[in-house]
Amino acid sequence: LNKSQLGDPCLMNFKCNGPIECVSYSPDGRKIATGSGDGFGGKVTIWDARSGQEASNFILPGGLVSLQFSGDGKLILAVSNEGTVMLADMISFKERAREIIGDTLVSGAAISIDGKKMILVAGNG
Repeated sequence: LNKSQLGDPCLMNFKCNGPIECVSYSPDGRKIATGSGDGFGGKVTIWDARSGQEASNFILPGGLVSLQFSGDGKLILAVSNEGTVMLADMISFKERAREIIGDTLVSGAAISIDGKKMILVAGNG
């Protein structure tokens, strides 16, 4: 890709509680989700992509391994390496569901375009 394909770069600084472990843009480009950790837990922060202001946040145990918006941008799926899966509504900024998948070491995840199905990748079989 060259600059004409990428457009003008936009640099933003986000104040997170630790290193950013994962990041995702909403399909409409209006929100950015970052997943950061401080060694004790993870924080999903939803940012306004234009202003850089924090819109909402969610706390999960462990380090974050995956953040993904649904195809319509109405949901976000966040997964921690300790097996916590969280689904949140991006209109109300309320958590819709949270499940702990036992002793599973989750290393990745994906959500379907309609937000009705998800896939989790586990490193321990």
